[in-house]
Amino acid sequence: MEEALSNRTNQLSMKNKVLKEVNKKLEKLEEQMINGEIEHSTYKKWYPKLSGDISEILEQINALESDQNDK
Repeated sequence: MEEALSNRTNQLSMKNKVLKEVNKKLEKLEEQMINGEIEHSTYKKWYPKLSGDISEILEQINALESDQNDK
């Protein structure tokens, strides 16, 4: 049981790290758009993908947290 909780804690930590990385990518994309470094079409291509990734990671984090609390 302790091993399972430890595994969940490790997974949760990794997901939080990935979430930070994706958030940084999204911020960089927004900066590049504001500064005129990329075309609007490029922004429109990548913004939904990164936003979707963030949503997916947040769902996984919530599932891991709720599973951990249930245990």
